[in-house]
Amino acid sequence: MRIMNQFYLQKKGFSRILVVSIITIVAVYILFFQSKNKETIKIGAILSLTGTGSHLVDLRDAMVMATKEINFRGGINGREIELLVEDSKTNPNEAIKAFERLEQGSKKPVIYISTNSSIGKALAPLAAQYKVVLVGANTPAPEFITYNDWVFRHFFYC
Repeated sequence: MRIMNQFYLQKKGFSRILVVSIITIVAVYILFFQSKNKETIKIGAILSLTGTGSHLVDLRDAMVMATKEINFRGGINGREIELLVEDSKTNPNEAIKAFERLEQGSKKPVIYISTNSSIGKALAPLAAQYKVVLVGANTPAPEFITYNDWVFRHFFYC
């Protein structure tokens, strides 16, 4: 499986860099801002799995593989990562519903990841309201990061 993972990540260089960057942000956040209990680290991923942005489904697959690899190696400071994936259906209203579902549930993520600009811009006010970090993956809109201090953008020009 490891050889398959390496081949997949080499083939999908963009996804690899993106996932490593996101995991690094999560690790730094956890190390500096979270307690040292053994509860899992929850990451909410509100991704475009269907709709016009469904071509980004590879990002989910890369995140799942990275999560498994990190957990296999002992997690972050001994804490496993739990990836909570929701489909935004490439629709800002559906993304807001998904965010609210995760926040109102018993498994509240410490960080959220969203895809594309329209979804990220819809979720930015919620990130400030709930005081959680939102990372916009593949979010080219420069105004996305001007919403508040809880929002970060990760975008590569290919």
